[in-house]
Amino acid sequence: MPGNGVQRFTTLGGTTILAFTHRMDAEAILFKDPYTYSQGGGRILQRFGTPYKWTSGGGNTTTRWFGLKNSASAFISGVHNVYYRPKAEALGGQESVSLFVNSQDGKV
Repeated sequence: MPGNGVQRFTTLGGTTILAFTHRMDAEAILFKDPYTYSQGGGRILQRFGTPYKWTSGGGNTTTRWFGLKNSASAFISGVHNVYYRPKAEALGGQESVSLFVNSQDGKV
């Protein structure tokens, strides 16, 4: 099973994005690509997932929700693989970024 993932793509608007997934931190982070842009490169554009909020002692205290309602269950089995689609048919041809969630609410 893959651990972390990296995907680089250019949006229809011309912005180059570097996306990173961290499997057991259960989130994807989209950055303005630092290898393309000297100004603003590395800036977080979007986060999606349910990562833990870690304490300075290393333990987790709570789950955070990015891009989800906080009533949604956490992605406890991790995530991986960001997929960019310039025209997603399921969304009426809209641009989209998808994230593979290993399991949620017992559904694999």
